[in-house]
Amino acid sequence: MHNDERAMEAQHIAFVCDAGPSHVMTFGAIGRELQRRGHRVTVFQAPDLREKISAERLDFTPLANRGFSVQHYVDLVVEQQGVSLRNFLDYAVKSARMLCEEAPRAFQSAGVDGVVVDISQPGGATAAEMAGLPFVSVCNALPLHSEPDVPPDFMPWQYHNAWWAKLRNRLAYRVRDFMIRPLHRVLNGHRRASGLRPYHSPDDSFSSLAQITQLVREFDFPRKRLPECFHYVGPYRREPESGISFPYERLDGRPIVYASLGTVFGSRTEIWNAIIQGCSGLNAQLVIALGGRERAQALAQLPADAIVAEYAPQRELLARASLAITHGGLNSVMEALAAGVPLLAIPITGDQFGVAARIAYTGTGEVVPAAKCTGARIAAAARKIFGAPSYREREAGIGAAIRGTHGAVSAAAIIEQVVTTRRAMIRDTAFVC
Repeated sequence: MHNDERAMEAQHIAFVCDAGPSHVMTFGAIGRELQRRGHRVTVFQAPDLREKISAERLDFTPLANRGFSVQHYVDLVVEQQGVSLRNFLDYAVKSARMLCEEAPRAFQSAGVDGVVVDISQPGGATAAEMAGLPFVSVCNALPLHSEPDVPPDFMPWQYHNAWWAKLRNRLAYRVRDFMIRPLHRVLNGHRRASGLRPYHSPDDSFSSLAQITQLVREFDFPRKRLPECFHYVGPYRREPESGISFPYERLDGRPIVYASLGTVFGSRTEIWNAIIQGCSGLNAQLVIALGGRERAQALAQLPADAIVAEYAPQRELLARASLAITHGGLNSVMEALAAGVPLLAIPITGDQFGVAARIAYTGTGEVVPAAKCTGARIAAAARKIFGAPSYREREAGIGAAIRGTHGAVSAAAIIEQVVTTRRAMIRDTAFVC
């Protein structure tokens, strides 16, 4: 990157983001940076996402939902505490149909110059192509690229540079592609009608101009086949935490164990009770962030010195913590790594398994599967981490790499260049930050 006083011409940039809270928040961070640079940003999605988008201070254009409800899917994930294949496909198919049928016309009516598409919303990519607009792919979580050397994001497998591991990975990607055929049938029907090449795997829907992830290389598996337009930019959302009160006066000076299961899985009381039991014998003070869910009354045998909050200033507490217990959400994991805090991951669903596998691969923490989460396992993993300085030592390089990135600022600069020039943004190319 280099400084440049050239002013980019203001553009109207459309966002198509997933409905998940972390997706909305990270797109909000990128959108506000684009606004700061003088661009207009509008999110195009189902009407029931309006309130969340408004909270991120972005413009919003509702699409005729054609029976698709974002909130219904979010409620199902919360209710079932996970993502079933059936619910995922129902959400993906209905979302793709809505985007393909409504978004191209909406983009054109609004005078959009380019589109930023959540990598988990291939309907947004197809809509951009149907409208003849350049688009950029943004990974909120792990990249979905089908690289034989790298285990799929939804599997808990470790990286192995062996023939059997590569064969296993290939088979898993093929099974994934087979399972999402209903989604591709909907997308390809619209693509054929518009003279566009069909999709056969998620990779086909990724932008050829720029693909962006908030990972850093140092926390990814070794990759050999990423496209030249793929960019590691680091965590997107870094605004100061404001308006979150916390009883700091109750901290007693002992090492802090900070535990959070994010905003969706905060009601998993069986996991919380295992964490409480596992930490009870440690010479440490437990701080629990429930993610906005009033569940403290359901927690068993809560120690008197434990602190339970609906929300907590996560980055501030991580700066003081000696251990972070997490469900493996990428946003929380990246914040812990940036703070140099060892991790104990309890992956529950989706790409949390892939994030946890990277924690194990980099030696920055331990993993306890949710299905095997007991107080004894939590205690053993925590004691192992407390007893070995090597976890923090391994984190040092990753934390430094994260702190050296620019997140949403870099993402916005790449998007700005692509939308303005309609040319591919090649990795490691200097650009205006």
